[in-house]
Amino acid sequence: MTKIIFYDSKDTNFNINNKKYIDMHKLRSGQLLNYYKGGIINPPFVDKIIVMCSYYTAENIRMLYNTLNMNGKLCLINVKNYQNIFNKYTTYKKFIIIRRIDNYIYVFPQYRIIEFIIMGTQKGGTTALAYNISKHPDIYINNDKDPTKSETHFFSINWVAGVEYYKTLFDYSKKVVGEKTPSLMYLSHTFPLIQQINPYIKIIIILRNPANRAFSHYKMIKEKWGAKTFEEEIEDEIKYRYTQNITFAPANRHFIRRGFYHKQLLKLFKWFPRHNILILLQEEILKDMKTEYNKVFEFLNIKKIDNIKYESIHETKNTDKINIDTYNRLMTIYKEDILKLEELLNIKTNWI
Repeated sequence: MTKIIFYDSKDTNFNINNKKYIDMHKLRSGQLLNYYKGGIINPPFVDKIIVMCSYYTAENIRMLYNTLNMNGKLCLINVKNYQNIFNKYTTYKKFIIIRRIDNYIYVFPQYRIIEFIIMGTQKGGTTALAYNISKHPDIYINNDKDPTKSETHFFSINWVAGVEYYKTLFDYSKKVVGEKTPSLMYLSHTFPLIQQINPYIKIIIILRNPANRAFSHYKMIKEKWGAKTFEEEIEDEIKYRYTQNITFAPANRHFIRRGFYHKQLLKLFKWFPRHNILILLQEEILKDMKTEYNKVFEFLNIKKIDNIKYESIHETKNTDKINIDTYNRLMTIYKEDILKLEELLNIKTNWI
């Protein structure tokens, strides 16, 4: 359990060395913004925060609320300027107690860049997701059905363009703005860059049977640039690409390696809290788009819309099916990772 206390070093009535604060990170009141940006504790998410100074603004307090883990507690000195910040609170001795019970994130206009990102998995149905949720009046996301136009690849290859360029891609008249770049889930070196932009970003991931994902990936590559047979590409990957560094260009032909979702999510969870990550299964989306997309709206803290007409999008006309022997071989390779994934997420994928 991580706990911190903010105090005013000029307050002679407060003893920072008191034994009851021994297990807490002790931060001076002026360190709030640095803490909020992940500059002191990284990732900046804790179970309990005590504020021993009485002059923080409502914005300051809401920043601290954003950093709470689920069921975390924010303890404020019971003074008048803190009493109207939250609708619900309890009191204990001289403190106001606010408990985090949902994943609501306060947005501050001066720091606003992006509220959510669809970051994986490639060939999991992310283009359809972006297109369909763009129909919600409170959401801005590029809804072009052509991924070469709708995906920014800012964090993977266009970081050098700078944040001000990135901000020109969004319509900030909407309640929430987001983007889709499904390769990011696999490119873990982008996680600290995403965190630098917004540590409190909402992340949406769609997982798909990894063998079917690999074959769909192969068909896309073959259509764009040409390829050997799927079986030959698999053999090449095992022989020559299994130990490559994972960067944007070489990863285009990592057909197998992209399917080890458990390994990828473990890396992601080191940078972002679980309550800010929504994980869906493509197979469930195809069964019931309305129910699954409503999970997205709830996750983004916006109202559900019942009259949206959802559409499926197919990025290739290639209708070839994976060879059953190849499929079985891949599922043997993936079995251990799938079992670990199901345990990690406490779900049943029905892939094996």
